[in-house]
Amino acid sequence: MRLEEDIKETINMINTDSIIEKYDEMIEYSRIYQNTTENIRAYMPFLDGNYQKALLPTASGDHQLEAILRGINDITCFDINRLAKYFTELKFGAIKNLSKKEYMNFMYENVLNIDVFNYLKNSLADDVLVFWEEILKNCSSELICKNFFRFLGLNNNNDVIKGIDCSKYCALKFTSYLEDNNYKIVQDRLEKVKIKYIDADLINLTQELREKYDLINLTNIYEYVNSDMFKSGDKLYSDIVFQLIAFLNENGKILITYLYRCSLNDIKKYGKKSITYAKLLCMLENVDRIRIWYDQKASQKGRETIMDKLYSFRNVQFLRYLKDIEIEYQKIEGTGFSSDGLADSDLVCIYNKK
Repeated sequence: MRLEEDIKETINMINTDSIIEKYDEMIEYSRIYQNTTENIRAYMPFLDGNYQKALLPTASGDHQLEAILRGINDITCFDINRLAKYFTELKFGAIKNLSKKEYMNFMYENVLNIDVFNYLKNSLADDVLVFWEEILKNCSSELICKNFFRFLGLNNNNDVIKGIDCSKYCALKFTSYLEDNNYKIVQDRLEKVKIKYIDADLINLTQELREKYDLINLTNIYEYVNSDMFKSGDKLYSDIVFQLIAFLNENGKILITYLYRCSLNDIKKYGKKSITYAKLLCMLENVDRIRIWYDQKASQKGRETIMDKLYSFRNVQFLRYLKDIEIEYQKIEGTGFSSDGLADSDLVCIYNKK
């Protein structure tokens, strides 16, 4: 039975009290984010369209909550990580039953407090209820916080510092549903929204789809599909985008990808560069003497390092294969997730089926 397996795998993950790199990969059982790390608040206005049906990643549930706030009432969620559904449903149950202050305490202060859980648990679906009862019974709250969730951190310049929790910062800064009036709107609408889940990665997703949508959001999944620029992940991802267009209603939109630390200038500079260019940069990066010299020179002149160039190049390789469709690029306020001060903007790439 999958529920029993889900519980067993989760308990094993949580009780692995060490650096658990395996569970940071995008696999069937991996750690989850408590909330988005994208600036959803900034890009959702570009996706407005009086839409009713959406296909969204399950993830932390924040994409769904932002969609619900904007009137979408039929949502299909997909995720390779089976644990995302259990957490997302717990988050929804908490919002339904708790005031905003109580919710913030349950999610970010006194995390997963057992008394609060017992108060809201009757609103959870049977499988979600059993899952969380077993997890809370078999794992300490300290280890749950440490090993079930992924944590990011920020310093005073909004740069990432490993090991410091900044989940609350992200939740408040990058979403709209936690604003007082919006929280009440979402709280009321959650009771009426139709939500279903698909356990599938993006590559196999279209095989599971049976209907069309007004909005499809692929967030930053491209980063994971194209993690190695020399394995044609960009071609694979582009093929998936074309497949998903067939599941889009007229005047619907696809957020093709969310690009951290990216600007319109990066699109112009690297969108037409060849793979040979990237291979040359990799060769230079692997020669310590050259890399150190170049990085020092780059730093002195405020230019990109070799790694920055490689990162920017990889980010936009899908453009080579999507040249036959019109893509809208929207620059938004950057999340600040960088240790080098280059994260002044992020970029979303949107297709509108006209």
